[in-house]
Amino acid sequence: MRLGAIAGYEIFVYSLRETFPSILSSTLRIIRAGPASGRLVGILIFPDDIRLDIAELVDFDAGCLDIL
Repeated sequence: MRLGAIAGYEIFVYSLRETFPSILSSTLRIIRAGPASGRLVGILIFPDDIRLDIAELVDFDAGCLDIL
């Protein structure tokens, strides 16, 4: 995924449940650290009790995403 702007990334993250119906629940939140950077944290729940814990640092000025 090409990093564009944090606002576009927020739209992508907050629409995941509509895009992927297999996601039963999402607690994903973007916590902004500045106008072009922040952290993505939370959990995605899938059928059969599959849980995906997510923690990322995103910096759109530098064009990087670090998975923690």
